[in-house]
Amino acid sequence: MAWLKIVALLLLAHVTQRPFRTGLTIVGVALGVSASVAVRTANVEVLHSFEQAVLTVAGPTTLEVSGGDFGLDEQLIGSVRQVPGLASVSPVIVQTAVRLESGKPGAALQVIGLDLLAEFDSRGFRVAQEENDNPLADMLKADSVYLGRKLAAEWHLTTGSTIQLQAGPRQVQARVAGVIQDRSDRVSSWDHVAIMDIAAAQVLFGLVGKLDRIGVSAVNSLPGTTYPCSTPMNELFVTAKSAGA
Repeated sequence: MAWLKIVALLLLAHVTQRPFRTGLTIVGVALGVSASVAVRTANVEVLHSFEQAVLTVAGPTTLEVSGGDFGLDEQLIGSVRQVPGLASVSPVIVQTAVRLESGKPGAALQVIGLDLLAEFDSRGFRVAQEENDNPLADMLKADSVYLGRKLAAEWHLTTGSTIQLQAGPRQVQARVAGVIQDRSDRVSSWDHVAIMDIAAAQVLFGLVGKLDRIGVSAVNSLPGTTYPCSTPMNELFVTAKSAGA
């Protein structure tokens, strides 16, 4: 323990003989540690936000079948579901509408069309609805839209409110069937988007019979795992590419 006494004496000597320099040293070390912790925390938050943004659109998928800007024929989903080793196959539409305020274009709104009957409990969001609402009936209505909680708060909309949208050349009135948020109640990309049943989204954006992409989840899939494609899947990707050509 003698070395501890020596260190203590040296520190005491520095503090008493050079208090200003010692204070600057302590402050410098504290600032350096604080900056390092802050940068690490910021990196974690940025990574989490990026993951949330990807999962919002992709969901729990391992692969995606995409037709690019031209989309896919929705009949292709039947061929995808026949590929062995797949746990789920999900049709997706991602389009942008514009909110109309007093007939004038306002903010842009990303609308995600999902098979809500199949994916309502698997996408990582939950819906706030009135107690007397019938969730199933709301899902099946062509004018139902579920709005992210941040957007709903910014636009002063609640369940049952109506919203005017411009989707391409069409102007439509939609009803807010519910407000969505992340299941963990954390801030996420769900707060800034709208979701609809995929059939309603196809009609709204003039994409009847078309999909933007198909999400594929392999059995017992793990993030970062590479899965070899069987011959049917290889043929399927060729078909998907030619369909969008």
